[in-house]
Amino acid sequence: MSQTPNLPKAVVVDDDPVSLCLMSAALDHAGFLVIEASDGEEGWKAILAESPDVIVTDLNMPHMSGIELFAKVQHILAEPVPVIVCSSLIDPADFASTKIPCLAKPINIVDLAQMATEQLQIRRMMFPPTGGAA
Repeated sequence: MSQTPNLPKAVVVDDDPVSLCLMSAALDHAGFLVIEASDGEEGWKAILAESPDVIVTDLNMPHMSGIELFAKVQHILAEPVPVIVCSSLIDPADFASTKIPCLAKPINIVDLAQMATEQLQIRRMMFPPTGGAA
């Protein structure tokens, strides 16, 4: 495996292999190092191990739902990590007041890449990267 220390990391969590593949490809194309997880529990382990810059998750998954995963991210991690919710169970308008970025499935991969890039930029403004190369 080649070293890619300067790429931003994205953990993508979805139990549907097709959605997981499409979302991962979109973020890879947008310049993210993508770590995939097929359920919430696996996603949480990946988040702890990889310290991602952005997290993309489905809501309805086995072992741990996207809502439970979101709650853990918000309450346990020392530094906030943007979470983008992608689900067929939601209407993005329902999330407007929460300011949680979300996309309804089937997602537009261009919209996902743009949203992830925007969330990364916001995170870097709030928490500038430390050390090493810029």
